Amino acid sequence: MDNLSLFIIAVSVLLAVLFKWVLFRKIRGWMERDQERERSNDSEPD
Repeated sequence: MDNLSLFIIAVSVLLAVLFKWVLFRKIRGWMERDQERERSNDSEPD
């Protein structure tokens, strides 16, 4: 493999890891927000 191929593979792997990390952080934020919303709904008197 030439240097261009190795560079493209390295960049692709780095972008995939970055995308996965950002996506997991967003999903974790959504889950925490939903849990807080459920907690606030559970604490309301009926």
